[in-house]
Amino acid sequence: MTQPRSDDAGADARLEKIREESPKEAPERLEHPVIGRVIFALAIGIALVHLWFNTFSTLSELWTSALHFGLFGLLCALAMPLIRSERAGVQRAVFWVDLALGLAALGCALYLMGFEDALYDRGVVFSTADWLVSIVAVVLVLEFARRTTGWFIPCLCIVALTYVAWWGQYVDGVFNFPGLTWETVLYRSWMGGQGMLGSIARISWTY
Repeated sequence: MTQPRSDDAGADARLEKIREESPKEAPERLEHPVIGRVIFALAIGIALVHLWFNTFSTLSELWTSALHFGLFGLLCALAMPLIRSERAGVQRAVFWVDLALGLAALGCALYLMGFEDALYDRGVVFSTADWLVSIVAVVLVLEFARRTTGWFIPCLCIVALTYVAWWGQYVDGVFNFPGLTWETVLYRSWMGGQGMLGSIARISWTY
């Protein structure tokens, strides 16, 4: 039994609408003859690295999660521009900013790997560099989440972080929380393997 022609016409119209909208939604960098190929090659390289993570790697779970964040942060920064613009000059400027942000994400991961022991030797007392790197890492996660999912998740994370560190103590009733220091919040969020680099990250790089 054949479907009514009206259904076919509706499906064709929806398909045409998708085709019209796709070029506008696709990041212009993926269509760039050079940058697009670099991003593609980077994605293949990251996939191969993750195969190594799950086969022969002897890195700790924390270090693997950190590299997972850094590599995908770099990929996200390059593939999803900070802002969209039709002006070539603005596109070039934004590209260099995004490249710096992506390298900063990778740098945060490498810093954790290089200075984790020093942090514990100090009794988990943050140095100035620890403060800087942890703040940058959290801000980058929020920014990359904004680029890929919109504003809701970053705003929800900001509400949760500030609740734990600041305004939870002013809430009455069952939601009252005495609060944690910002140092503890940043440690648990980034360097302690309990937040960004915890179980969710492990699920991401293993499955």
